[in-house]
Amino acid sequence: MRKRDSIRTTSVRIANREVLLHPGRVVFLPDQSLLVCSDIHVGKTDHFRRHGIPVPRMAAMANAWRLAEVMESLAPSHVLFLGDLMHSSANREWEEFVDMLDQFPGLKRTLVKGNHDVEGESFFIHHGFEVAHEWTDGFFRFVHVPEAKPKEGFHTFAGHLHPAVRMVGPARQSLRLPCFWLGENQSILPAFGEFTGHVLVRPLPGDRIYVVAENEVIGVT
Repeated sequence: MRKRDSIRTTSVRIANREVLLHPGRVVFLPDQSLLVCSDIHVGKTDHFRRHGIPVPRMAAMANAWRLAEVMESLAPSHVLFLGDLMHSSANREWEEFVDMLDQFPGLKRTLVKGNHDVEGESFFIHHGFEVAHEWTDGFFRFVHVPEAKPKEGFHTFAGHLHPAVRMVGPARQSLRLPCFWLGENQSILPAFGEFTGHVLVRPLPGDRIYVVAENEVIGVT
């Protein structure tokens, strides 16, 4: 398994709790040993190959390897997936992903279902997941799709959008980088999965944007 050197998380305060932003495109809540990630889209590379796009077979395991690295580093007791864990129906890539999770005995798995998680709840329960349409931890609330009016009394975490920002260099070269988009009442995680695409965000005044750049998370607003 690949190892990354000098991984640096960034600590932020949200609703008076410490939240770690990890360059693996996940959030970690140390007070609950909770790892949160969104939009892995397991099986998307198989989907590409079925439609004639020549994605290398090794790329299919990239998500599992990356998540395993993060879990080995942070040692969570609970992993929460904010929807679109799967890209479509079950396939070989899904079975390999579950085999990776099984290498972490005692790890609780919770899935907040997203629009791409088309299998029934019994399917995910059979593979060791608790299934919900939203999940709460104190004043933190976790959903898949961001809300125009987040529920009062909570700070909501969501995925779905695959947020990114365009960074422009001194020679006018530009690059899209995935980002964490932290608002007053709602925060949106970057997509964890490879080959997912990105949507450029338009932050509101007071929002905080942290880009994922190599092995660190950097605040840009």
